[in-house]
Amino acid sequence: MKRDLIIDSQRVRPASAAGLYYPAGKQILSRDLSVMLENAPVASVPRPIRGMIVPYAGYVYSGGVAARAYRQIMQHEYEVIVVIGSSGNETFDCISIYPGSAFETPLGNIPVHKHLAYKLSAAHPDIQLTNSGFDPGDQAIEVQMPFLSYVQEKPEILPIMMCSETLYTMEILREGLIEVLQGRDFLLVSCSELSRGYNDSQARKLDTRTLETINRFSAEELHAGIIDHDCEMAGFGPAVAVMKVSQHFGARQSQIMLYRTSGEVTGKRDNVVGFASAIFY
Repeated sequence: MKRDLIIDSQRVRPASAAGLYYPAGKQILSRDLSVMLENAPVASVPRPIRGMIVPYAGYVYSGGVAARAYRQIMQHEYEVIVVIGSSGNETFDCISIYPGSAFETPLGNIPVHKHLAYKLSAAHPDIQLTNSGFDPGDQAIEVQMPFLSYVQEKPEILPIMMCSETLYTMEILREGLIEVLQGRDFLLVSCSELSRGYNDSQARKLDTRTLETINRFSAEELHAGIIDHDCEMAGFGPAVAVMKVSQHFGARQSQIMLYRTSGEVTGKRDNVVGFASAIFY
């Protein structure tokens, strides 16, 4: 793994999932985002939303679920949006911050908040500016970009990828984010999905336990449930980190926005993926 010491102002993460996970054309993508967001009800929340969990499958499967969360931030412009994913394609030891200047989307490029990227990478030796986790096969963060481009006027992002989801890794990320986000108006986004490989009935039973834990807003209980195999979540490390940092900055409640399985879209109920969105405020 090569560690970058500076951010390459010429490096832009390409929209490699465009045309596969979401439309590649600007007009069609804008139309699809508009429809999904218009169909999402607005929740009444007493405090600013500090964190959310959203899925990262193709929009035909989970776009409507993600839209339920993203609809809630359309009236609030954030200074920076921290987007955290978990790599499924690479193995690396550090917490990886994208060392480029922007993420490409069909709606336009979204710039990386360079100052915070540098600051976070200086917070701990195991938080590094590297390209690890950002190859074209890891689309978890990428599929959030069109939503962010649509619901925020001028978003700046801090893209972070995890590989190891140990307590140690989650804790140094928690501490680093608390340090760099102090005094800023931010949103944390966890790219996470629920159970995989079960039939629809089994998935719903397992996912219900996970959702109940998230709804209780207990990061410790969620992590314990994953370890004990009472809960399942792809990208549980980002979810636990987002919950803990949100709580540190005053979030006191969690709300599940929508849950569904891939079987509701495909009609195939023998092997499904669970999708959910949640907000923390």
